[in-house]
Amino acid sequence: MKYMLPKQLYQCVCKALPGRVMGINVGTEYLGVAMSDLENKGLEDSRTSLLRLNDKSGKPKSDAVLASELKDLIDRNNVKGMVIGKLDLDELDSRLPSSDVEAAKEFVQKLDKTDMFSDMNYTYFPPRSELILEFLDGYRGKSSS
Repeated sequence: MKYMLPKQLYQCVCKALPGRVMGINVGTEYLGVAMSDLENKGLEDSRTSLLRLNDKSGKPKSDAVLASELKDLIDRNNVKGMVIGKLDLDELDSRLPSSDVEAAKEFVQKLDKTDMFSDMNYTYFPPRSELILEFLDGYRGKSSS
């Protein structure tokens, strides 16, 4: 996996059209997953989903199982970049405990270790319910600067 600054990721994904940006918010029980439309102009509601972090018995899924589920979503939806919801520790925003910041970083490290995402670019962006829309709106029209 290759980290990019948000603006760089946006530019990279736009060059690879048609392709989607996948937004991921890392929770304690679920991964919230949302996707842009193929032109990266908005959110495609029908592609919003949750992936369980635990199996039916309540045990945490293995990293390989979770990565495989995520990879399947990426492949089926032509995802060209991931935006992972994370607030930096130096931000003065108390909505996200520092343990959640570490969970986002740990999530990326686990994905990277599976070698299933070697060609995937990603960035971090403050997590909100409209993560993808804010990311797209923040960089649309700025890609040439």
